[in-house]
Amino acid sequence: STVVYRVFNFARMRAVIEDFLDAVLPAKNDAALHVNGAHVELKSPDGVVHNGLQKPMLDDDTCGIKTPEEMARTERIFLPPDHLARRPTAFGSLGRAKLSPQELQRLLQIFAKERFLLIVGANSKRPRSQRKSRKDQSLRENCHIVLHKDATNGDIVKATFALCLLRRKLVEASPRLDPTTMRSSDCFDIIEGAVAQTDELFSLFRRKVSKQGWESPARSMF
Repeated sequence: STVVYRVFNFARMRAVIEDFLDAVLPAKNDAALHVNGAHVELKSPDGVVHNGLQKPMLDDDTCGIKTPEEMARTERIFLPPDHLARRPTAFGSLGRAKLSPQELQRLLQIFAKERFLLIVGANSKRPRSQRKSRKDQSLRENCHIVLHKDATNGDIVKATFALCLLRRKLVEASPRLDPTTMRSSDCFDIIEGAVAQTDELFSLFRRKVSKQGWESPARSMF
């Protein structure tokens, strides 16, 4: 019989977040997003308001989130996760990317209400050859989370949600970015956009995760 896990580890949590974002984010990246409780509206560039992002957000809508049973059918329990799904890729220290005092001060302002930071920049401690990765892959891996010492499991889930959004936004901004040289100061607008969209969508994500049968993040294995 299939082993079913109802608690998140990092790879499982990232997969659920990515499925959710695939389901709810609008096809047009410049479309306006408005979230009010469980009600989400998407206003297209022509001014037409649609209930929902890609489709109506009904109370029984899963928003792309699999149940633990559905996840168990395809989960690679005995194989290592891909590079972006590994916890060491997603989490790091302030010293992993070279931050100027001005960059750190600005990031502390952006994340003043959170117990985590998102930092953009290549890993200066363990540099990887950019020739081995496509540009979009390099953009996604050259950002990471720094957790506050008092961060809870709930903060870890929110930080990961914000990181997944940031990774997508960095790829969308690919024409203006060089993954080998980009740093947080090049991306403050992108980081702020990821934080704002996290604030808009995270409560909806938490409700849908619970409704699909996953345990509270407090019981997750990070």
